[in-house]
Amino acid sequence: MQESRWLKKLLAAGLVAITLLILLMASVPPESRDALTHHLAVPKLYLQHNGIVELPQIEFSYYPELLDLLYMVPLALKWDIGAKYIHFTFALATALLLFLFIRRRLGSTWGLLGALFFLTIPVIIRLSVMVYVDLGLVFFTAAAIFSLSLWLEDTRKKKWLILSALACGLALSTKYNGLVTFTLLALLGPFFQMRIAQRKEKKFSNGAWRNGVLFALIALLVFSPWMARNWIWKGNPVFPLYEQFFNPTPANTATEDSTGNQTPQVGSHAHFLYRDLLYNENALDILLIPLRIFYDGRDDDPQHFDGQLNLLLLLLPLALLLLPSKDEEKSWPEYSLFSTFSLLFILIVFFQTDMRIRWVAPVLPPLVVLSIYSMQKIWQRVASKAPLTANGIIALLSIAWLFPNIHYIEQLYNKIDPIPYLTGKEDRETRLSKRLGEYSLIQYLNQKYDANHHVLALYMGNRRYYFNLPVTTDSGWLQKALQDPQYREANCLGAKRSGFSLLMIRNDLFMGWAKRLPDGQKLRLNHFLKSCLKPVYSSNGYSLYEFNTRNG
Repeated sequence: MQESRWLKKLLAAGLVAITLLILLMASVPPESRDALTHHLAVPKLYLQHNGIVELPQIEFSYYPELLDLLYMVPLALKWDIGAKYIHFTFALATALLLFLFIRRRLGSTWGLLGALFFLTIPVIIRLSVMVYVDLGLVFFTAAAIFSLSLWLEDTRKKKWLILSALACGLALSTKYNGLVTFTLLALLGPFFQMRIAQRKEKKFSNGAWRNGVLFALIALLVFSPWMARNWIWKGNPVFPLYEQFFNPTPANTATEDSTGNQTPQVGSHAHFLYRDLLYNENALDILLIPLRIFYDGRDDDPQHFDGQLNLLLLLLPLALLLLPSKDEEKSWPEYSLFSTFSLLFILIVFFQTDMRIRWVAPVLPPLVVLSIYSMQKIWQRVASKAPLTANGIIALLSIAWLFPNIHYIEQLYNKIDPIPYLTGKEDRETRLSKRLGEYSLIQYLNQKYDANHHVLALYMGNRRYYFNLPVTTDSGWLQKALQDPQYREANCLGAKRSGFSLLMIRNDLFMGWAKRLPDGQKLRLNHFLKSCLKPVYSSNGYSLYEFNTRNG
């Protein structure tokens, strides 16, 4: 595909169009679960406390929070939608990196195509309209692996190694998944340096592992403030990971998800059995997960990895194995580095936890590069004999890539439906009340009670961002109270000692839990509901009670 001014303009127009469309979809109030549980909720609490403070009741607050701290700026300005724009900016920055990296090898046209391909990947589109941190991790990982590749071309240019390590440290500071990036790059850098030196100079590179140590030290130095914070607070620099190593206690292999169900923890290795029991998947279904993520993904469906990719992200890089390379291309380190990194990253996530597509999103930039290289090789091989045919093949491949992505964007746009809000036909409260079942009751709480009232919220999926009152989302509190031999005091006066004055529950999940209680605890629960609570308000399947601490 030759450099063409009109084609560049067409691709640039596509990039502008997708950018504007994403901004349009992002310009509505935050609704995504992780935004409401921690990515906005924790920065909001920091602002209320005028600084970073320990929040023991929120485990997520011990995670690296580089992007969450950036979100404090729009929150301080009472403009939480701005946090979405910050997150999307990292997608745009990654697209720019892709353009610059591919342009070095193949020219601007291929670079623009790579940027467009990346920005239209369904999971990237979805993350771009949400307040998460995954796009920050994707950007810093892309910067790290691209820089490492440039260093491997000429290992005398240490600036690229240092830049790669700095970017890796920022990836670690964004999300714990950056530990996978760190481990792989710290090992693959020295490995490929030795391999390249052996091929070119017929000898091993004695300094390879020293460079690996330098890379690791710089990355960990950037990450060190977060490790120091957690060491001071919890005695574990990567809390809550590896807690059994730093602070041995009886292991807990499950955590509560947003619906109150139990799901396996990272590293518990129970997720394969979990998929077998819950989804009735056989061994072959489970073994194919690293491939299924490319064609079997669905949003909001844990069985189908809660996201969507594009099958060509798998097929085009695989096609490189069948396409001949020129001697110059064989020396490009990214061929082996990117494919090895992507494969190992996906397998590590696969073996560590139940798969979610956004958890392997850091492999998308290197896979896009390999996909573009594959398309360029196909074009090059055919163009020497039939230029028009070669252009037609690339056009068909581009359509095959973009068509399902555009269809996904259409579906997502219809789901978000931003126009009523942006035109003023629907105000913020109305929109959020329609889309978040608990929002109306939370607004009632915020209007009727002051900050002296402490809310115990049960089966809310830990969504706390829209509360202006102190809130504890501990679904185990009532279970412990019912199991206490002196349950009457534990239920009523125990609530007072805990500082709770209000109880908010999601009715369907609460009743489902209550039905599974032993008979003795059911009797205690009935006493608790009748003697210790005063009904106040109900809305959209959620109920609010005041604790009557004089009884019991």
